[in-house]
Amino acid sequence: MTLKTVAITLFSALLLASCNTVSSKDKEIREAAKEKLTNPTTSQNSRINKNNDNKVVVTGPTTKIQFKQTQYNFGTINEGEKAKHSYQFTNVGTEPLIIQDAKASCGCTVPTYSKDPVAPGETGQIDVVFDSKGRPGKTSKYVTITANTEPVKTKVFLTGEVKPKKKK
Repeated sequence: MTLKTVAITLFSALLLASCNTVSSKDKEIREAAKEKLTNPTTSQNSRINKNNDNKVVVTGPTTKIQFKQTQYNFGTINEGEKAKHSYQFTNVGTEPLIIQDAKASCGCTVPTYSKDPVAPGETGQIDVVFDSKGRPGKTSKYVTITANTEPVKTKVFLTGEVKPKKKK
């Protein structure tokens, strides 16, 4: 190797090494984040994945959720139509409200919700769509909401009647 090749190699190695250095402030931030992930009791409202199964686990202090209404009757619809409703809620506790999950009682009902925390005193909503295709007759569905609340699970209900399609 020539002296020039050695100098270029050393310079390149130093340049790469300097890209990987972390400032002391960055190290503090990383250590604090690592502490929150490994010791959830020290963090408030941490979102960690304890089981490595893509489910969000909410830890930390609990708060209270209050729905404007927990039951909604969509009336009568024709088979094949979709019934939609937004369940409005307020965080009436003192900590940020974090919804971990919302699951419907069957696959014909789909809930959607924001993953963002809801501050104390603020409102949010859970939108629910019921697909009546193949489901004639009276129906009653529910959505179970899991959050950092006491109790952890809250249910909202959707009821109504589906007129069957006319036979040809």
